[in-house]
Parts: sequence; C-alpha cells; structure tokens
Amino acid sequence: MVWTLTGEARTNEAFRYHVVPDACSDLVFDRQAGEGFIFGTVAEAKMMEIGERISLVGVRLQPHLLPAYIRVPAFQMRNMEVSFKEASLATMDDLFESHVGDENKYFGLREAEFLSKAVSTELRPERVNIRALWLTRALLAGGGSVDRAAHTTGFSTRQLQRIAEQELGLSPKRLGRILRLQQTFPKVLGGTTSFALVAGDHGYADQAHMIREFSTLTGYSPGFWRSRQMSDLSNQAGCKDR
Repeated sequence: MVWTLTGEARTNEAFRYHVVPDACSDLVFDRQAGEGFIFGTVAEAKMMEIGERISLVGVRLQPHLLPAYIRVPAFQMRNMEVSFKEASLATMDDLFESHVGDENKYFGLREAEFLSKAVSTELRPERVNIRALWLTRALLAGGGSVDRAAHTTGFSTRQLQRIAEQELGLSPKRLGRILRLQQTFPKVLGGTTSFALVAGDHGYADQAHMIREFSTLTGYSPGFWRSRQMSDLSNQAGCKDR
C-alpha cells in the first residue's frame, strides 16, 4: 500500500503524528530532504515529531516482508528509524527520487501504482520466510490467539517465538494482540455496535479488557477513536454542504 502525508503547520511547532501499531513496516521517502528511511514494526503507539512542513511518500510492507529488503532480523528494526543508506539500500533513494522526487509534481493513483511496482522489484524473494506468512494468517484467522495459531500451523512454542521475533519483529503474543486490535478497529470506528458486542465478537474477555488493550496499544480508548471518527465524518459532511 502506498500512502502520502503532506502539510504545513499553522504555528512554528513541529507536526506531531500519532503512530498506531499494525504489525507492518514502512519504506518512507522525504520529498523535501530527498532521502528515505525504513520504519520498523512498532510494538505500541508512539508520537512522532516530523517538522513544520512535511511531504512524505511511503510504501507499507506486509508484516513478513521487511527481511526481504534488509539483511538484519526484524526485531533489530523494532521501533527503529534507519535511513536507506544505513540499511545498505542506497539504490532505494534513487528509486524513490525517480518516482516522487519532485514534490511539486502531482502524485495520484497512477503514480502510486508505478511506485508500488518499482519497489516490489527490489524485493528479494529468496529472503521471504513463508512460515512467517503462515503464522500471520493463522493469528488473523484465530483472532490473535497464539494457541490457535500453534494448533493451525503445527509450530512448536520455540518455533513460534523464533519466527515471530526474527521475521516479524514482535513476540507471538504481542503480534497476536496487535493483529486482533487491527481486526477490531473497523467495528469500533463504525459507531453502531456496542463496545460489549465488539469485544465479544473479537475474542476479548469483556468490554473492560478491550478498553485496556486499546489504551495500551494505541494510547487512547475505543471511545476516543469512535468520537474522533464521528467528528471527522461530521466535518466532511459540512465541507460537502458548502
């Protein structure tokens, strides 16, 4: 998935961007600086200060793909930001520069598709650990349950730990919690289903358990996220009316 983040602060303060864990990592290019970075998997929410003016283009990698671009275990990149040059990916700077280097140039769906295809050519298929993909799918199918994932995949506890840490950058339990959180988010943002029902549908012990997990992993309660979503929709409706 390709994403962009552009804007200019209204004051002299730096942009503050709230990052929520999703088990993915990102290849990010700063169009102003003309250089890129790898952002590893984050274990919990964090606030990033970016600058007074930003123009970023990123490619989000599925949880198991980061080691296919770099030669270090995924856990070494956890909560880390490393430049392409430091990660021995200097050619990635040239690739992004050729596609998005001109920050005044329009960047739309067609350009995003070209960038995504170009980045995929840098993938090293021989480094992709298919077992990491199986583990991720098993955790998603089992609502984040490590026990269910072990049963589905046939992996031992030791294998689960090694695959999750080396290839995905997180412990199996933390990975399962984050994947369950991401599965739960759409229902939380939907605004129609009670939190008690959402919690029950996604394997939480009860509503209080879900609230604790959201607060721990995202920094805010489910109520905060739902209220913000409703506020955003209201503002969008107002813009359309005008």
